[in-house]
Amino acid sequence: MKFAASAFGRTVTGAMLALLTVALPQAVNAQNPPPKGTWKYDAAKSTFKPGPARYKDMTLTFGDAAGNVINLEGSDADGKPVKATLDAVPDGKPHPITGMSAFDSGTWSRASDTTVTYQFYKGKGIAALGSQVMLPDGTISFREQLYDSNGKQTGTEVLVFQNPDIKQASAKPPTPAAPAAPKSVFTPQETEALATLDKNDNDGAIRLFTAIIDSKQVTPMLYYDYASRGIALLRKGQQDQALADFDAAIKLKPDDGDSYFRRGAIKFGKMDYQAAIDDLSVALTADPKNADAYNMRSFAYYRLMKNDEGAADTEKACALKKEYCVN
Repeated sequence: MKFAASAFGRTVTGAMLALLTVALPQAVNAQNPPPKGTWKYDAAKSTFKPGPARYKDMTLTFGDAAGNVINLEGSDADGKPVKATLDAVPDGKPHPITGMSAFDSGTWSRASDTTVTYQFYKGKGIAALGSQVMLPDGTISFREQLYDSNGKQTGTEVLVFQNPDIKQASAKPPTPAAPAAPKSVFTPQETEALATLDKNDNDGAIRLFTAIIDSKQVTPMLYYDYASRGIALLRKGQQDQALADFDAAIKLKPDDGDSYFRRGAIKFGKMDYQAAIDDLSVALTADPKNADAYNMRSFAYYRLMKNDEGAADTEKACALKKEYCVN
């Protein structure tokens, strides 16, 4: 399809810009102490339903003596690099996850000497429930149920990591524990502020999120508090203040694609097209199916007379969302 010829007649619709003011959508600890060494992802023994597999290769190491930090490094099914860190403290409290765009944070609870249950969160919602088991043959197994932003289960997966140097004394593999019941990752103050934002009480939401931010309380979701306040500010037309909040959110969580998308859209509105392209490109790295980001980036390319790039983005946006197709 050829898009460049009609692209200059297109406009950024109010409906698309209104997306910026929509509220944000709402592995794992080994024995104590964990054995030292490196575990390799075993693709043959891992399963994904529905498929295909999410990873091509991966290694797992423990980042501290207590086994409360898990490092994952490798590549996904498309060959893109993956480098993640999970603060897997088994205390039932939320701890940050970095390097994995599908998850923001997680809580871990110890079920036995060899089993830990966990919940992963994306925004306000549960993204995964799972259990991690250390087997006697030097295997670490992760069994997960995956959920979308509406709480609907989308699949299951079993990730198996092998370390041939580890031989546990136990002869009987433990039975994986059932995933623990979901637990909120937000503090009561954050929960109140988010409910206020959902009610479109923007002044109230700004007041509550400001109180949380100014209180310096310890919360793994501080970046989310800044981003949520930025949304409320955008609804009131205060773009410069909102831009500062998205800057703060990105500084706290550099892989937060949603904040990059919203910040890029503000820069587009300020006619800083190259900066908008830079931010929207990061947003698309985090979420390659973000049709809105492709559509807006196409406009930015066209404004800079980069018609080939703009046409390519228009085609991608059209493939993902028919309302962005050019007649």
